[in-house]
Order: sequence, then C-alpha cells, then structure tokens
Amino acid sequence: MRRNIEKTRNLVSIELLKKGFWVSTNPKDKKAFNVLCSNADMTKHVGIRVSQSSTTSRTWLFDEDIKYFPDDIFYILVGYKKVKSPEFFIVPLKTILDYTNSDNEKWLSTPRKKDGKLHKNINTRRFIIKDDERKKYLNRWDLLGL
Repeated sequence: MRRNIEKTRNLVSIELLKKGFWVSTNPKDKKAFNVLCSNADMTKHVGIRVSQSSTTSRTWLFDEDIKYFPDDIFYILVGYKKVKSPEFFIVPLKTILDYTNSDNEKWLSTPRKKDGKLHKNINTRRFIIKDDERKKYLNRWDLLGL
C-alpha cells in the first residue's frame, strides 16, 4: 500500500518534535527541502527531504535531477513494509548522491540479459540500504548534528 507522502512528512515532523527539535515544514518546495529542523536553542539547523519506501522497507527511488546541496541537507527515508511500525533512516544527501550515481553507472555499463545491449539512461535512481548497513542509518538522529 502506497502511503501519502504528506502523511509521511507529517510523521517525520512529529518524530523530530518528540526528540526536542524545532520543525518548520515546507511541503511545496521539492528542489530544496521539505522540513527545516533546528536544535532547541535554534543555533543550528538542517534541511530535510523526506522519502518513503517504494518496494521494500529499504529501497527508495529518486528522480535523476537530485542535485548536490550543502552538507546540511539530509534525507529521512521512511520504510513501511516488512515492519509493524515505520523505520526511520537518516542519511546525508551526499551519501545518497554518491550511491545513486555509482549504482546508475554500473547499471548503464551492464548488458541486458534479454539481448546483450547496454541499458539506456532513465530518470529514476535507486538507493538501497543493505542488511549490514541498517545500523549505520536506522534511527541515527544524531547524524543531523543538532
């Protein structure tokens, strides 16, 4: 079941508030961030983009136009499937960019099984968190540096 992305953003905002952060949502701006998050005394802040899982609780799809932003932009990836309650993975944007670019290059250089031709570039990129990497990002709110 595909959940509404607005509900997922609200869920992330609630989690951040429960952890004592200040939160301001920006649901319309897809180019920068969906949530601006600050520490309790509002001396530090980060931009957060929210994404929900697509096929499994640890696979997310992104548009090709995902671009590099400053180091204070993070993704909070929300996984719903295979678990009773949502899982929150906190991942720096640079990590996602490095992974998706490398994964896409590998895919483009791998011949298709059907006819041996190389894949064509498409607008979708994927980010996968493997089992041995779960702890690196799962509930790692401290990575926000706030």
